[in-house]
Amino acid sequence: MIDLERILAPWHLRPWPRPTAPQPVAFVFSRCPGNWEDEPTANEGLLSLAADLHRSGLARRIAIPGTGADRGPETTTYQGCTVWGRALEALGVPREALVLVPGEGAHTRTEGDDFVRLARERGWRDALILMNPHETLRVMLGLLVSFRLFDHPMRATPVTPAATDWNRVVYGSQGALELPRAHHILEEARRVVGYQAKGDLASLDDLDRYYREVLGIASPVPPR
Repeated sequence: MIDLERILAPWHLRPWPRPTAPQPVAFVFSRCPGNWEDEPTANEGLLSLAADLHRSGLARRIAIPGTGADRGPETTTYQGCTVWGRALEALGVPREALVLVPGEGAHTRTEGDDFVRLARERGWRDALILMNPHETLRVMLGLLVSFRLFDHPMRATPVTPAATDWNRVVYGSQGALELPRAHHILEEARRVVGYQAKGDLASLDDLDRYYREVLGIASPVPPR
């Protein structure tokens, strides 16, 4: 059964509050151009957010996908760990605090698998997960599957920029479509429905329980 009304509800478009407790690591899922660069007026740069969390002591390490080392800024997909690593260093994140997550990292689900596998190896049970608001649903549903796959439950707290420019033209998943960010919301819903049908994502009921029972927060998932 498809929870289309719950998926399309705007509850997962809100910004998540800034964390208050220090965590061992903050993981930034790869994003296409336009989705991570610093925009001081909108405060939506994901890497700037990561650097700020490290600088303020809320994230001891910053983890990014370790793929695409040979890519450059001209690509419309993830520009790779070399470009992002240099950007983070320019933002003040020391090299020793940067973690390149090894693995396949071809898309969000596999990046989640790669991160949870590394977290199990390093004994991380808590993490901050950085993404744009409209991507929170797909990211968190995928992580729940990764936790089960590697038998490594975690307290993964979503973190989003304080403000989002929904009119900004950005590339969507895999760099295939360049649209105003608001137009990607329906694309995200379509992916969630399709990936849930294949078993690649957890259910909304699973996510509801995770928010309430693991993160200890009032679940934003709408009731049936």
